[in-house]
Amino acid sequence: MNSSMGEYLAALERLDEQDQVDELIACAQTRSPGADGMVMAMATFFRAGRLRPAFLLAMLLANGGLTPPVVFLVLAVGGLVFRVDGEYARGMAGLRACGDAEGVPGLMRSFLAQWPGGAERGGMRAILAVMRSHGALAGAEPSSSGILLSICIPTYNRCHQLAATLDHLAWVEACDRTIEVIVCDNASEDDTPRVVLEKGGFFTCFRYIRQRRNIGSNRNGQAVMRRARGKFCLWMGDDDRLVPEVVLEELAYLERHDDIIVSYAPAEMWSTTENASRGRVFTLEEAVTFDRSEGATLFNFMMHHRVIAEWSINRTAIYTRVQFEPHTLYVNPVLLFHLLEYGRVRFQPQPFFRVVIESPLSATDRNPDHEGCKQLFTHLDRYRGGMEFAAAMALAGSGQSGLHADNRNVVMSTINDFVLGRISALLRVGQGMRRFIVASLAMRRLRFWYPDSEAVLEVIGQEEARLLLGTVFEAMAAMLHAMPGAPRLVLFGMVDPELVRQGFAHMDADVSVVSADLAGITAAADWRESLYLTDHEGAREVLLGLGIDAARVFLWSEWYSLFRINGLPEWGMRASGASCRLSIGVVVDGDAGEFAALLDHLAWSVAHGAGLEILVVDAGQDAGVEGVARERGAGLPGFRYLRRPPGEEAWRCELVAMQAARGRYVVRMGVGDRLMPEALMAELAHLDRHGEILASHGVAGLEEGWLFGAAEAVELFNAMVHWRLDLARGILRREAFCRVLCGLPGHHAPFIVHFQVLAQGKVRLHPGSCYRVIGACRAVVDPEGWRGALDVAAALALSHIGGEGMTEASKPVFLNMVNASAVAVLEDNARVAQGAGDRIALVETLRRLILWEEDAQRKDQLRAWALAAVGAAVMQAVGEIFALFTDARRLVLCGLAEPDPVREALLACDASLPVTVWDPVAALAAADWEGSVYVVESESVQRLLLAAGVEAGRVMVLSDLIFLFRSGVL
Repeated sequence: MNSSMGEYLAALERLDEQDQVDELIACAQTRSPGADGMVMAMATFFRAGRLRPAFLLAMLLANGGLTPPVVFLVLAVGGLVFRVDGEYARGMAGLRACGDAEGVPGLMRSFLAQWPGGAERGGMRAILAVMRSHGALAGAEPSSSGILLSICIPTYNRCHQLAATLDHLAWVEACDRTIEVIVCDNASEDDTPRVVLEKGGFFTCFRYIRQRRNIGSNRNGQAVMRRARGKFCLWMGDDDRLVPEVVLEELAYLERHDDIIVSYAPAEMWSTTENASRGRVFTLEEAVTFDRSEGATLFNFMMHHRVIAEWSINRTAIYTRVQFEPHTLYVNPVLLFHLLEYGRVRFQPQPFFRVVIESPLSATDRNPDHEGCKQLFTHLDRYRGGMEFAAAMALAGSGQSGLHADNRNVVMSTINDFVLGRISALLRVGQGMRRFIVASLAMRRLRFWYPDSEAVLEVIGQEEARLLLGTVFEAMAAMLHAMPGAPRLVLFGMVDPELVRQGFAHMDADVSVVSADLAGITAAADWRESLYLTDHEGAREVLLGLGIDAARVFLWSEWYSLFRINGLPEWGMRASGASCRLSIGVVVDGDAGEFAALLDHLAWSVAHGAGLEILVVDAGQDAGVEGVARERGAGLPGFRYLRRPPGEEAWRCELVAMQAARGRYVVRMGVGDRLMPEALMAELAHLDRHGEILASHGVAGLEEGWLFGAAEAVELFNAMVHWRLDLARGILRREAFCRVLCGLPGHHAPFIVHFQVLAQGKVRLHPGSCYRVIGACRAVVDPEGWRGALDVAAALALSHIGGEGMTEASKPVFLNMVNASAVAVLEDNARVAQGAGDRIALVETLRRLILWEEDAQRKDQLRAWALAAVGAAVMQAVGEIFALFTDARRLVLCGLAEPDPVREALLACDASLPVTVWDPVAALAAADWEGSVYVVESESVQRLLLAAGVEAGRVMVLSDLIFLFRSGVL
């Protein structure tokens, strides 16, 4: 035996002993001394009882076309030992063809008797997996499940919609390929489990996953996609529809084109009531594909065609490598550009997805947490953040880093036009789904940006018929539901009360509406707790004369004028029905410890107890909060505790706090806020002397006080932008805000309501503040909600002075102004995320700051800050992905060269993670390997696990996660 053959055998033997299967294959292929040498090496290993390398070499030789009898013998023996039926059959067939099959069984029995633990020793599944991943076995699929497509459906409290969707999917059983349906239930409280039990049995391949608790719609959607076992996967809402023939046609195309890793298509907006299309979300003329070198072209294509890269068929093994939900961005544009790093992406014109915007079941299932609704309605402006980051990735692909002066305004304007296109879609969908408040806000924003657009003016002309009344009724319903102890809406002195009843019936609002005269009102036991609506001033004066709180009495004309696109209502303040001077409203959505510290701080209120109340609205899921309220609230003046349903939207809880307050003034607090009693009382005294002031905010850096009325609305807007005022912390006159705070999802509400309040009185800014904010408890402001609210606030400000919208000359100025404000918010958020230890939010925020920063030195500083946080962000992401699997028993570090540092970093991030270190063979040999979640270092180990049957979503490649967070930084 020559030295090169000896070295070859020694290298293979060493790698086999160390269970380094991937390296074993690479060595066998790249260091081979030729076909004859491989046969000699195979025979040597076979005689020595080292079957794994012998079997490996036999498969390589057979796939290469070299099949002497000894190769067939090793294939047959290895196939039997490792239970690989295909290789056993191939070896036996070859031996029979060679006429040497009779002595094989005895030889096999003899071999097995001499090779200790042969049948029990693991690793063959691993060998086959890695060989498939290297292309050594022709025609092998990356998934061993045999499933072509996984249809992934997240759901929550929409059992009727889900039942109809599962009925619609009956077509999958008629396919000649296996399609699985997966339903992931986010701890629904309705009949979802029963519906799944009843409908799921129809499908050959069906899985039902139920979360132990509500983990949020985004994370539930991520969880169901990570459970896909098919070669391809797609996401669909629990009320959406697919177009079967287009889905199957596109799957066939993807199977013929291995280089395409994802196929996107437009979606139809669909009415199941009429079984008809209401138009497409976007349109394309023809199919087009893009590769990694065409990032900038892809970005321009998306902007030009208003493409929403949301409805797609994905290669599961690739999709799950880049799937991670950002904390602050609309994920799909980010996901698209990450996918582009792994292969070609395709956009084709024929829709295979139908987004249901109107359904006879829409009144039966009401789930405001539905992801599709949130993205379009409450997270609308996050499209902007996602597109900003997509622009950064496109620029990085062409060698640029961030936006520079020569392309900044072009990109800003392009992205803004894209978001306005989404607002146009929101307007259509919002009216179709009877979400009139957000549709009204969309209309106001369109009117602001396109004051001369014929399409916009046409909608404004139809507002009374299509939008305005619906907005008024939805706002009233939100107000009624928010006010504790308000069981009904009483119509008093209405000329046409039937109009109101029909309006609420059309909204399908769960609202009790009654008509009553004066005697009927005072005879009712709950008359002081009801809400009242009238349409003339005299009737309102009668109700106020009875001592009914002014915040509970509404005038129809004021509400109607409030939501008009052109103009604002003109109204004045009324006599207060307040029962105390000041209400301190606390919305709790945190842990009991922070809440206890806040109540300890409020002990100062005892000395000012006369005319003061403390109102707590609990919107969180920490059961200990109620106990703290009961224990520590008893000694505080006028203490009240209101429990809201867990997970209720933040704006609704703010509305509850405002409506339930009894004071003439209201001060809002978060658990991280502290008040300075002396400054607070001094400002209250000032407001007592100046009844026209409805809101007072302290601003650091002011040298003197400023007073703004309707005529100074634009000056107030400029002050908000210049000083980055969030207007959420201040002293508010309750009646004024109760008349306009009617639910503003997805926007920074204080911006908007303050400009509505200007119709009633004035807003004061003054030096200093009565607030202190604890650094670690500061809230992260949504920069997109902030930016979107600036649109609406600017439109309202112009309305006060008779302006109709933005001029072409002022658009670039406004864009730069609001962008600077949003960037400043991002800087604040980066510091808050750093203090809170949220490294994912920190890196995401810094990536966007790097995009906008012009100064090279400052950009380098931001990069260094971000890079220092990437490692911790990756560990945090691993923990979050692990938590998505309800059946996960362990987090396995599999095949890592240096697992100890990773294990220590993971436990430092979350000490409760059950981290185990295994090599690939040990991982697959475990009895419960399917219930693990894996972290691997190389793609080869990932492919090994996938081919062995592990769900793609359970395997995290460290290099992928590092890339997710480093992209946009360098």
